[in-house]
Amino acid sequence: MEKLIEEYYQNSGRILSMALQVESKLDLFISHYFVTPLSIKTIFFEEVYLSCLDFENKVKIFQELCKKERFSKNEINSTINNIREIQKIRNRIAHWELKNSLETGIYLTDRKSSSEILKLDKELVDGLNKKRIRAIQGILKFYEKYRREGSFEKKSDIVISKRNWFEIYEKVKDFSEDNLHIPKISSKNKFERDLGKWCGYQRQARKEKRLSKEKITLLDAIPNWYWKGGDRWEIDYRKVLNFVTVNGHFPRKKDFRCFHQLISEEEERLERWVRRMKETYRGRKGYPKSTKQQIIKLEKIPGWTWYKNSIRSWNQCFFDLQKYLEKNKSYPKSTALTNEEENTYNTYIWVLHQKKRYLEGKLTSEQISKLESLPGWDWKRKSHSRF
Repeated sequence: MEKLIEEYYQNSGRILSMALQVESKLDLFISHYFVTPLSIKTIFFEEVYLSCLDFENKVKIFQELCKKERFSKNEINSTINNIREIQKIRNRIAHWELKNSLETGIYLTDRKSSSEILKLDKELVDGLNKKRIRAIQGILKFYEKYRREGSFEKKSDIVISKRNWFEIYEKVKDFSEDNLHIPKISSKNKFERDLGKWCGYQRQARKEKRLSKEKITLLDAIPNWYWKGGDRWEIDYRKVLNFVTVNGHFPRKKDFRCFHQLISEEEERLERWVRRMKETYRGRKGYPKSTKQQIIKLEKIPGWTWYKNSIRSWNQCFFDLQKYLEKNKSYPKSTALTNEEENTYNTYIWVLHQKKRYLEGKLTSEQISKLESLPGWDWKRKSHSRF
């Protein structure tokens, strides 16, 4: 009987954890929908408003937002059905009565009607786990689609004419203030792409001296506005330099394994810019070559390296792990999920990644020797005890 009780609590814990994971992705979608770009306001919205809503209300809000954005009805219904199935079992664990018998074993039953029972066996848990994966994939798909294409209300064609110059100007200004960069012609978002074309027309008009001084002054007042490609490069360069100086590291892209990280859309954009500069230096086709002056400037950024996944970056992570071991006498754990322990959690993820790379045969002999020299290191175990 003790073994059955232990199995019941393990399975119920897994199901409750699944529900929390799905709920966290719902929070991600809803908060980023109403508060963008990502900032401290997003965290405030999640902690003050979303924390007051129950699971059911979050599901309803998510469903209505997807309908409003005119996502695929079949995909919406499929995602909602998977979410509700997890929600239903979670609610039964929370509210139904726990009973046991020699014939049936341990099971849950409705307090009002004992005719319906629920057994938390391995088949049920595995089935729910598949639904969890499909639900999270659906939520993240809608999330990425919204981030990439913007709101349906903004997906309207922009008519370029003299009559609506000031109207489009206001849209460009609002876009730049909201997204911290000028609209791009290369964007996948049609709304941004049309605004980017309009900006190109204004630069061409100024070059041909067809733009009035009043309009030039207004355009100069737009945040991050530039007239030439070199001006744009200089703006992004100064932003990256300032970011590294203030934060002590280069811009990063969002990693959903580290969902506690506060990474703004502007930081992700700067990370793409840094990556593009390195690809340009390595001679990737389709990118304009960097000038000697630009290369000199980039190399002045503290910690700049031209090659991705450099040996220096691996050694730096290894050094961070060594410092953690000296201080704590144990390896980092997955429970370090707060912003204050961000570096600890990143080190934990790095340790798991090295074990995965070891199994795939992607570590060098030098890297393997360094890791095996650490006290208590074990390639097979996902977590380590104190040593």
